[in-house]
Amino acid sequence: MWPIAVTPEELYGAAQHTNATASDIEMDLAHLKRYVIEIQQKWHGVSATRFHHLMDDFDRCGRHLHHALTEIAVGLRHNAHNYVDTERTVDANLGQVQNEIPAARL
Repeated sequence: MWPIAVTPEELYGAAQHTNATASDIEMDLAHLKRYVIEIQQKWHGVSATRFHHLMDDFDRCGRHLHHALTEIAVGLRHNAHNYVDTERTVDANLGQVQNEIPAARL
């Protein structure tokens, strides 16, 4: 079995960082979209329809990216909770075992 080299605090921190990154990316994409929409409103050429479809893809992919990052954060938090709960259970079980071991008869 491999030793666990991460702490619950690190997992919680990674979850917070991942959520913050998801929010930052969401804001950056919204800013970029506003910029592009300004250009799109002035664009009435043949390829404007194709560009509109590409913007739909942009929106969809942005939502997928945000969802993936927030789900990763949920998983990290869940793993941190499991880590803490497991450690408490193991500690309680070891305490019971220690209490059940008869004293040495020397």
